[in-house]
Amino acid sequence: PSTASAGQLIPVVHDEGPEVIALSCAMPANLARAYSVVSIAREARVPIIVGGRAFTQAPGRAEVFGVALAGSIGELLERLAGMEVWIPRAGADDAARRIGIFEPRLPEICDRIVDAVRTAHATGDPIADALWVVRALSSTVVCADPSILADQLAWQQRRHEVAGAVSGDHIGNAMAVAIRESAPSERDMVEAAVAAFRSGAETAQPQSGDT
Repeated sequence: PSTASAGQLIPVVHDEGPEVIALSCAMPANLARAYSVVSIAREARVPIIVGGRAFTQAPGRAEVFGVALAGSIGELLERLAGMEVWIPRAGADDAARRIGIFEPRLPEICDRIVDAVRTAHATGDPIADALWVVRALSSTVVCADPSILADQLAWQQRRHEVAGAVSGDHIGNAMAVAIRESAPSERDMVEAAVAAFRSGAETAQPQSGDT
């Protein structure tokens, strides 16, 4: 099914032996989960092709994963008809190394961010907000792409302005502290994402004299 988790796919891949896996990912924050599926396909030697907005908006992400990319349904059908897909290749080794180092630190990082977000006294569900940002953080690490986290913080900021949720800036501050103390190897990537988010937020502010 389209909503199957990576864990649910393991017995399907090993027991049923699919000819190919077609994987769609719409939200960049879910790319770390998508990479889990790619890892299963790679281990089982099953060809895989990816698509969806999270990949098509930045085609280099498929390259990082070492997989084939279909930018449209038509391209997907053409590739499948000609079996122009391939088993995830060794190009994904760097992604595997990054997420392998980072994942054991996630529980501590998540706890720190949730604790900081709770202090914001915002409406809504601050824990869910924090978990979405942590998910985006994982995807930023696996793709080596700070824009994923920056975009998630910007989305959080818009929710803050419209619905009184926890601000992206507040979460960004909490994340910067958590990374410095828990995962220093990812510090530069996170700081780049937070800086990009803040730069975008400043650009979006109306200038004096604007009408």
